[in-house]
Amino acid sequence: MTTPAVTPLTGAVPPVPSKEVTTTAETTAPILPAKHADASAPVATNPDGAQVGPDSHVLPLGSATHPQEQADVIADAPDGLVDAQVEKVMADRRDELGHEPRGKVVDGLEDDVLWAMMRRFNTQINHTLSPPTKLPPGEPDLRPSTLPEVPFNSDILRSNAERVFATAGVWSIYASREALRLMSWDRRERLRTGLFCTGYFISAYFSLVIPTIVLLLILLTTVPKSRKFLFPPVPPPPGVPASATDPLNKKGDESALAGVGHPIEHRSKAEQVEQQAWEFTNAVQRFGMRVVVGGRGKGAGNGEVGRKVAVDDDDDDDSADSGELDGDNDDDEDEPARHAALEHGELEPTDKDGKPLTAKQKRKLKAKEAREKRDAAVGAAAKAAQDGLGGFADTLEVFANALSPPKCYPMPHPAARVKLASAILLPIFVVTAVVPAHIWAQVFSYAFGFGFFGQPLIKRGITTFVTYVPDWQEKLDLRNSIFSKVPTNAQLVLYLARVAESEYEPLPSPPPPPTSKESKNELAKTGVDVEAEQGITDGVAGKDSTSEGDGEGDQPSLKHKVAAKGTKKFLGGLRLAAKKAATFRGDVQIADARQKVGNKIDRVFYQSRAKDTFTPEEFPAKLDGTSGHIVIAHSPEGPATVSFRTLRKPDPSAAPFEAQLVDLVEVKKHGVFIARAVLGWAAAINLEGMGLEMRFKTHHERLTDGIGKGEDPHEETHEGQLWTFSHVARRDELFLRLLAIGGQKWETL
Repeated sequence: MTTPAVTPLTGAVPPVPSKEVTTTAETTAPILPAKHADASAPVATNPDGAQVGPDSHVLPLGSATHPQEQADVIADAPDGLVDAQVEKVMADRRDELGHEPRGKVVDGLEDDVLWAMMRRFNTQINHTLSPPTKLPPGEPDLRPSTLPEVPFNSDILRSNAERVFATAGVWSIYASREALRLMSWDRRERLRTGLFCTGYFISAYFSLVIPTIVLLLILLTTVPKSRKFLFPPVPPPPGVPASATDPLNKKGDESALAGVGHPIEHRSKAEQVEQQAWEFTNAVQRFGMRVVVGGRGKGAGNGEVGRKVAVDDDDDDDSADSGELDGDNDDDEDEPARHAALEHGELEPTDKDGKPLTAKQKRKLKAKEAREKRDAAVGAAAKAAQDGLGGFADTLEVFANALSPPKCYPMPHPAARVKLASAILLPIFVVTAVVPAHIWAQVFSYAFGFGFFGQPLIKRGITTFVTYVPDWQEKLDLRNSIFSKVPTNAQLVLYLARVAESEYEPLPSPPPPPTSKESKNELAKTGVDVEAEQGITDGVAGKDSTSEGDGEGDQPSLKHKVAAKGTKKFLGGLRLAAKKAATFRGDVQIADARQKVGNKIDRVFYQSRAKDTFTPEEFPAKLDGTSGHIVIAHSPEGPATVSFRTLRKPDPSAAPFEAQLVDLVEVKKHGVFIARAVLGWAAAINLEGMGLEMRFKTHHERLTDGIGKGEDPHEETHEGQLWTFSHVARRDELFLRLLAIGGQKWETL
């Protein structure tokens, strides 16, 4: 596709020798038109009519990039890299002027925003199930599952934390600085600040401060153009990228830890939010001294790919831990009574042969039970934190998409922002404007007293309410009422992928974020750098080692030089051994690294030997130890299928596995097991899983299955057929295509 030339920017940055660019007004048709309505409407690549000249522009500078450095390399930079920066400049200009977003891939969504959302989708969505256990009719799918016994996943917890910072964190920073902007009485802000000040004190004189503030919120919510009128954007200085956290645009990119990957690169607002959210969670993880080690256990309950079962709330937790989820154990009914008898001392514990335990064995048994209870409590708390952050992040993303609806998604009518204002803000405005302040003081006083002294009545009322309204949580969920049919960012990505697949033009994989790989890899290391913490450098063990030197005080002695060098070699050997052990015969890869894992024998006999053609139809993988390609066939000529073709017999008729994508019911990405994750932590490398599981059911099995139906939507009748692949290349791209093609409704686990 063609890309636009650079929008002219002028200023005090030194002249930059730029590449020759064309000034012809070209048009390109995006893959996905806005709302999928105008199927072939071309989009002008230069909609603002800006004059473009070969020497009239200055590209913004990325963090830690000097203008002269950019000037030295811009002439030899790849065209695609330059064009991407140009598109970011034009996107920022469209946002500043209040014009509609016009992406080259999806009309109505800027490219950098799309790529950031797709990268977040790849880390957020790892396990999906179809059909959903509980999904209101007409609502977007890909909601969290209501299945019980879904284990904690540290990767999802980190992703949810990043999403919360990318919304609530960035909004809080921006809003606080916008308030400081009003408070400053700056020369450029005096008129606007004066008008706000006058309005506030007039409303205070009439005792209408709260109604006035609510009225302002109603205006900002229902009329998007009022946001730029009341809080006008400030253009960034020449050479400074638009800031996602500074309304004055003076600070530019505030990503503090890692710079950009190329001197001519810069981060757009969406990329700044993505980077700062990653830096925040990385800093929190580092602050906790790697308490959260990336990895997972063997899993339990409904977290594994296979038949799903229902679990009553009052069931004993040990029934799930024992792995007897299929109900074949005849002694399951006696387990709760047996455990109760053991706890009360009514039954003597015995070993596997039925003999009474010795005193030492009893102490070990009690210690084991205590450890299991602790682990269960910690796991439950971690899962609650994961789900809580995920639900909060979903609500924030839905709220953002309701206030500023993406043009590429069919939004409900009336708009969700109108329902938000009329159902919540307008009643608050009327009540606060009519009811005097002293009445509110009395109401709060009586409410506090009733809440403090009326606990029995409150508990009885809650019990009665839950009895008569068992689905009260669904009714109170704003996603089913005010925010009905408004998507989260993940749901938006899945919708766009489905529309692209319906046009037989799959979405391209997102490019990596514009961050230096070396800096990001170093920051992402969760292991302790023993050399740095002990002050070990190239032959120098620190200033304290000079006590036995030659008296100069600033030179280490030969003895300490040799000791430090030996210690460094020893630690390097241990780290190398840990790295080889972490990657040996493992279905893993080193994140953002070009080197291959494992030795030559491991790569030849264990890893996939299939070459990657980098097409959206073929993905190198291994099935049962055999190298080959996972092939997706999707065309108007027949039903969409997925198959595995070996290197020895690439003929489709000889494929050991082939299934229709409409029969796909579950997909899961394999993570990194805890043992390998700990070795990777010790080796200071970041491991990523490469495995993928798919489960299929025939049409008859799907019709007669019980999951998502009836009074017990958590019980699954049929197991289906399971296929496990390892060493899957471009797994995220394959995963998204599998979800988008078949037309199923999904939920996340």
